Amino acid sequence: MIAALDWGLGHASRCIPIINHLLSKDLELILASDGRSLHLLRAEFPNLKCIELPAYQVDYSSNNMVWNILKQGPKILNAVRREQKFLDGLLVKEKITHIISDNRYGIYNKSLPSAFICHQLFPITPIQGLSNAVHERMLSKFSEIWVPDFQGEKNLSGKLSHGKTKLRPKFIGPLSRFVKQISENKNDLLIVLSGPEPQRSILEDKIKEALKNEKRKIVLVQGITNVENKISYDGPFEIHHFMNAEKLNIVMNVSALVICRAGYSSIMDLAKVQKKAILIPTPGQTEQIYLAKQLSEKKQVVVRSQDNLDLKTAITEVENIDGIQLEFDDQKLEKVLQEFIEQ
Repeated sequence: MIAALDWGLGHASRCIPIINHLLSKDLELILASDGRSLHLLRAEFPNLKCIELPAYQVDYSSNNMVWNILKQGPKILNAVRREQKFLDGLLVKEKITHIISDNRYGIYNKSLPSAFICHQLFPITPIQGLSNAVHERMLSKFSEIWVPDFQGEKNLSGKLSHGKTKLRPKFIGPLSRFVKQISENKNDLLIVLSGPEPQRSILEDKIKEALKNEKRKIVLVQGITNVENKISYDGPFEIHHFMNAEKLNIVMNVSALVICRAGYSSIMDLAKVQKKAILIPTPGQTEQIYLAKQLSEKKQVVVRSQDNLDLKTAITEVENIDGIQLEFDDQKLEKVLQEFIEQ
């Protein structure tokens, strides 16, 4: 069973290469999530059984993401308990033997091999010491911790996952559903939106306003999966509700520049296809702000805040960056998965 958190689409999308690896071994898989992530998994794997998990139902109304999480701690803990109870019944019914959970803290069972995928072993919070201790305790319930990154100096997650811990994580290498293709650029800009509402819609409106008079060819993928996919046009924008992995891979490879959030999964995708990008961190989300800052300091991306987009200037600055330079290692993932399923 592979379960993904519904927080934007990143957790579900980075599970796709894991699912494909396991399918190549003729294993029977069950996918589980809720919300837009569940819609994405169903669209990508229509022949696999997909189960709806209890939703976390976290409210993202505040621009301070840490405060959003802290004030709703009891609600999140209750959701984890509901997950655990739901899973107990599911294990017997579906005869599940192994569990892979991407950031769903209640999806584990002490009697089964249970792996937790996480790129934030040390989430950035105002109460760092306490949050590290609590997080480590929650992760310790899983038999394995998988970090989608490299352990050495050349890595993507930085201090989010590199530090002292008792967990003994396995660094499985970055995960991306994409492949790099040698293609001529057909689009000037590709805008890929994701993340929780209402910030996703706020950013979409601001981007449309900032680029409404552009003469460039712009493809906008809204990241809305729970509706019938349609293509519409608005000024310079060719707008898609969503794209499956295969189509988005093609479009990303034929686009000169990508504009997206600074989510970790988006960064891994950019590294895989080696595209230059403008990153716009979700307001108040410390993880994205940190990731964008460190990549900007390395001159690998251009960064803009949602409140001060200034995309026209940002586009000119792209000429001075190198893009995210990182080699992927699928053999590392293959080895970890093989050892896991043999347990």
